[in-house]
Amino acid sequence: MKKVFSHWKTTSMGILSILGGLTRLIFAIKSGVFNEEVVMTCATTIVGGVGLILAADNTSDMNNPKIVKTNDDGENGGSGVEQPPKPKTP
Repeated sequence: MKKVFSHWKTTSMGILSILGGLTRLIFAIKSGVFNEEVVMTCATTIVGGVGLILAADNTSDMNNPKIVKTNDDGENGGSGVEQPPKPKTP
């Protein structure tokens, strides 16, 4: 539960997304146009908002990433692709 509401930007976009979906649903019901398009749009927007609220934001330093380069032959456990180092466990 610690990760929920972990970053204000992600949380605010999630809340705005949910409010937008609910607003769309209310206006559709009031205008009498309640069809499959309305249901899918509202459901997608609300589920996306919940996903943003529950998202665990990245805590690594994005301004200073450390990339481990591996050899083309797969040495060092890699497949010849640049890979970030494994996080240190406390």
